[in-house]
Amino acid sequence: MANSGQSDKYKDKQIVYYCAAKPQRVANSAALIGQWQVIYNQASPEQAYRPLKAFEPYIPFRDAAQGNCTYKLSVLHTIKAVAKAVKFNLFDFKTFDVEEYEYFECVESGICSIFSTSYGSHFLFT
Repeated sequence: MANSGQSDKYKDKQIVYYCAAKPQRVANSAALIGQWQVIYNQASPEQAYRPLKAFEPYIPFRDAAQGNCTYKLSVLHTIKAVAKAVKFNLFDFKTFDVEEYEYFECVESGICSIFSTSYGSHFLFT
């Protein structure tokens, strides 16, 4: 549906999204729905989040490390982050290489994220 040729076909249709009632899945789903709105419908983060408020509270996101979490990211934080990445051309599905991402996200590959922009290539090691 994200392809421009299919968008008009489904223009007047509703999308029904279902996920398990587990708090992590609900928060993840809300983040994905909001991010999709930002990427494909050019919604502002606040516009994208507005219908998702009906399902609050969401559990916060945190890093995957063990131990005490010193910060918590909200669903809205993740939507704002994607909006900023799109605005500054740091995220684009046309150039996103899924296989490369999946290779470098593995512990065996060093958990390294590489992304390229018009400003050059960037590396993130975790």
